[in-house]
Amino acid sequence: MTTFLRIIKFALKNFWRNVALSIVTITIIVLVLFSTSFLFLLNILAQTAIGAVESKIDVSVYFTERVSEDKILDAKGAWEANPAVASIDYISKDQALEQFKLKHKDDDAIKALEQVGRNPFGAVLVLKAKSPDQYLALEQLTKDEKYKSVIMDTTFNDNRQDLEKLKVITTNIRRIGIGTSIVFAIIAILVIYSTIKMTIYNQSDEIGIMRLVGASNIFIRGPFIVESILYGLFASLIAMAILFFPLVGLVSPFVSKFFEGYAEDLFRSFVSNIWMVAMLQMVLGILLSIVSSAFAVRKYLKV
Repeated sequence: MTTFLRIIKFALKNFWRNVALSIVTITIIVLVLFSTSFLFLLNILAQTAIGAVESKIDVSVYFTERVSEDKILDAKGAWEANPAVASIDYISKDQALEQFKLKHKDDDAIKALEQVGRNPFGAVLVLKAKSPDQYLALEQLTKDEKYKSVIMDTTFNDNRQDLEKLKVITTNIRRIGIGTSIVFAIIAILVIYSTIKMTIYNQSDEIGIMRLVGASNIFIRGPFIVESILYGLFASLIAMAILFFPLVGLVSPFVSKFFEGYAEDLFRSFVSNIWMVAMLQMVLGILLSIVSSAFAVRKYLKV
């Protein structure tokens, strides 16, 4: 315990002795953590958005006005057994009428409906596939000869183009984010390596004295490793503060507008995943620092 406390003491001493280098090093690590965490959040938003678009793709089957409900429910039961079907929503004649009235409450279509004097709508089945590439299988279901005579129309709500555009955008964002993170990570490794190297050179006399008095390898090397851990720890705390308070709140309205109708609010996504983001930043920051300092210590501090 005494040795450990002394290692911490010397690490803090090194940290403050080279405060300018410490600030530069922490700044670079912050950029790495920031880009990585932001990429993580955008990936969550992208997956939410893609799921939302996929959920809007469906096949609506409109039945004739006079078909019996038993016939429709028979079709629903038969189609639900198909492995491509995720769900089927049943909209009755009365529900279809209410939806029409709600949709056209402010136009002349209501007057035309009043002149008819009855409910002219048939029931509707809305089919959703388990994956976007299975919607052709749903269309084939609706062409079954057994139900062809009672089906008035079939419409395919196709959002696949929106889905493909969204996937392209999110893929490009992910690639840019990964590329940026890798560049910053390489720079951070080089900066931490150089910082520890300069610290070792600056303390060469002290290290020599430690060797003469019989200091252990752990005692000599420990402060440099702990110093690098402090870089990662402080950087993760700063990155978290920057990401949580000003920046997420600033860009959240713009991101929400871009993903409007497809994904939840960026700030809400961040809050719901705050512990995961914090853990990711802390582990990545400390790991990056330890690896960089370990190489420097191994090369320039042979004891």
